[in-house]
Amino acid sequence: MKRMSATSRVEEFFESLNLGLPRTPEQLTDLVEAVNKHFTGSDELSRESRLKWTRLQKKYYEEIRPLALLVQHLFANRKDVVCEPNLEDANNYDAIVRTSSDDISTPALYVEFTYAKDGLDESRRMKVLSERGHVNLFGRITRTVTKNSGHRTEVIEVENETVRRDDMVKEQIRLILERIDKKATGQYTSTHILVVVFDDHIAFRSEEELAHLRSFVESSTSLPKLTFSTLYLLGSSGKSFLGFPL
Repeated sequence: MKRMSATSRVEEFFESLNLGLPRTPEQLTDLVEAVNKHFTGSDELSRESRLKWTRLQKKYYEEIRPLALLVQHLFANRKDVVCEPNLEDANNYDAIVRTSSDDISTPALYVEFTYAKDGLDESRRMKVLSERGHVNLFGRITRTVTKNSGHRTEVIEVENETVRRDDMVKEQIRLILERIDKKATGQYTSTHILVVVFDDHIAFRSEEELAHLRSFVESSTSLPKLTFSTLYLLGSSGKSFLGFPL
């Protein structure tokens, strides 16, 4: 019998979750806890899951987990709220949030997520993490490509250096504003909300830094161009949360 690979087990696990099912905020929280427990219990699965994300795995980490964090801020403990992730890529929303009320004054919310991150930078760090078991999350990245006898070899190094906290805050603010700028070119509706997810595990741990972030966003020239009802900034830890009615 052919042994199932760890990567196949990762794919099978996310398929088994029925990620597109409508769930309450509490059920979404339970889902996130189940995923955390599954990967915490296996170093092999955790390592293999970082090598290359499957489509459903990417959907989970970039849209469904943030959805669970978002509705905990907006609708915690609400039993009449149902969240339905959109697993298709064709529509201009990542999830729909509805209430069980038929009151037309509470229309469904169409949620659009975007991540304030450098995708190429992140993939290179993840590669180093998978190969060596550790990586500096903020060290400078260098990439060297060599060719020998027709074979191409890529070597990625991440400096194990100390990065100033102020520099980390500035970089995150730059990435957040960059994502807002990009979303300002799209056409959405008054029932759409935009959620920019950012890394707050080290930066933005204080009220002063969050106030600094709010000030930069409010002064952005792209903010008035957004065609959403509300902009939310959501920390990937689940702790930081800022709202900007538009």
